[in-house]
Amino acid sequence: MAGGTDADGRSLRPSGSRWLLIAAGLSVVTALEIFAQRPLWGRDTVLAIVNLAAMVTFMITGLLLKDEPGQRGTGWALILAGIFHPLGMLNRWNFGPMPLYAAVFGYLDNIFGSWALLRYPNHRLGRHQRAFLIAAWCWLVGGPAFMAVVSEPSWQGASAASWWPSWFADRSVYTASASVFDIGALILAIVFIALLLSKFRRARGMDRLVIMPVFVAAIVSAIAAGTVVAGLLFSAAGDTLFTIESTAELFVPLAFLMSVIQRRMARGRVAALTVQLAGQDAPKPVRDALRRALHDPHLNICYWVPASSSYVDSAGQPIDPAQLRPGQLAIPITGSDGRTPLAVLFADRSTARDRPLLDGVLSASQMALENARLQADLQAQLQEAKASRARIVEASLAERRRLERDLHDGAQQHLLGLAAKLAVARVTATDPAVVTSMDHISAELLEVLGELRALAQGILPPVLEQSGIAAAVEGVIERLPLPVRLEATTERLPMAIEATAYFVVSEALTNTIKHARANSAAVLIRQEEEMLVIDVEDDGRGGADPAGTGLAALADRVTTLGGRLVVVSPLGNGTRLTASIPCA
Repeated sequence: MAGGTDADGRSLRPSGSRWLLIAAGLSVVTALEIFAQRPLWGRDTVLAIVNLAAMVTFMITGLLLKDEPGQRGTGWALILAGIFHPLGMLNRWNFGPMPLYAAVFGYLDNIFGSWALLRYPNHRLGRHQRAFLIAAWCWLVGGPAFMAVVSEPSWQGASAASWWPSWFADRSVYTASASVFDIGALILAIVFIALLLSKFRRARGMDRLVIMPVFVAAIVSAIAAGTVVAGLLFSAAGDTLFTIESTAELFVPLAFLMSVIQRRMARGRVAALTVQLAGQDAPKPVRDALRRALHDPHLNICYWVPASSSYVDSAGQPIDPAQLRPGQLAIPITGSDGRTPLAVLFADRSTARDRPLLDGVLSASQMALENARLQADLQAQLQEAKASRARIVEASLAERRRLERDLHDGAQQHLLGLAAKLAVARVTATDPAVVTSMDHISAELLEVLGELRALAQGILPPVLEQSGIAAAVEGVIERLPLPVRLEATTERLPMAIEATAYFVVSEALTNTIKHARANSAAVLIRQEEEMLVIDVEDDGRGGADPAGTGLAALADRVTTLGGRLVVVSPLGNGTRLTASIPCA
């Protein structure tokens, strides 16, 4: 890492003396490796150069990677893979212990390379990954050790001058064990590819971005290793196959190097994020910018609202920070004073593995988050205002229904009783003046009863609650002295919305009859996404005033539910009233 501090606050920037030690150590190891491959320089220079390039690249990448947060073990695994990579060619010396070392420990670079690949970028190995590494170590070291015990050096291409145990030399046992070993190594290569595929499938966010080149290089390297093993199995292996394998393995440290560069480039883009977030106040743009910066499409933010001592999302809806999606991490963020809660960032767990990037992003977005919190607070207040208005409408409707029941069950029944008593009294009356007076009283009583019934029905028709807005509006249209075309949704909605829609249609049609001098009208009630849209149109004389008492009261009723009323009424071209009411 180019700079910064680790979890303990120690500087991660290599000092000048440390760089000198690294350069000296790398030079010494390189010189030893060049000498170790001396027999190759004349016969197979290409293989020697590829081995040396792979070793240097592995070591340089490991040195860079081990200073990344949580990647110290991965860095050392790459360094060891680089050191052991060309040592597998020591059998070319063909004397002393070197052929035996190459035969028994020639696969150590594959083991350390597999370890590095499986623990990057998440250094915690799963149960299957640990089992694979143990099996690989036992098979790739124990298998050659067993074959060395049951073979003569010449059977493995070494001279008689080589140090060789040959304690239980048996040609048939050696041949069988060599075949079994090659088959097992091929199976290990296939299992390794399966583990890599599973690891890539589970990767999210920044992990998926940085693991892609490593994943591709590892698959290519595993296929190359499997090809060499298959060649050994069918006695077709040679220096050409070893050169192909080493070349493929060279891509692994290069891919790690690309991954390190990608992470550092992402951290370098934090400054651009600061500019991008400047002036961003709305919660959604802030969230989207952080998603791009952290490569996490599922990142979300909830904001602290001091007034209600709770968290809300970008739309102002209450949210519980403890409710996490699988694989998510909740990161609390405080205000500029370092104490006041500001927000909680819901990000993929892989985000925490690059703490410098995360800290830089959060620092760059501090002011934008402050502004977005204010916007979220405002949205929460608006949501509460809408909920409050909806409760008021519901209470008003409940009161209307109670009044309707009272009129029907109380005053109306009382008047009907009085009318019945009056009818009985009239039968027994003999005075013509009294009979005439009683007839007048009875007629007035029936008129009052009719007005009372009309008033009760005008509050809310029973059919609205029983059958919905379409049936209720149809009942209104049937009583009008005007042809009205009706198209209405039959889907049921909350009572407050249906009642408001009913009053909109009733009032609009009443105005049409009274003022428009229209020949026909049309009513269209439909749902568009999460809105109920009501259109009432006539072919009258137009000129309706939206600021008039009736239309203004209608607009207030619609606005109470968070909707909008639009009246278009040009002179001589009819009137069109459109109300849009949120259904959710």
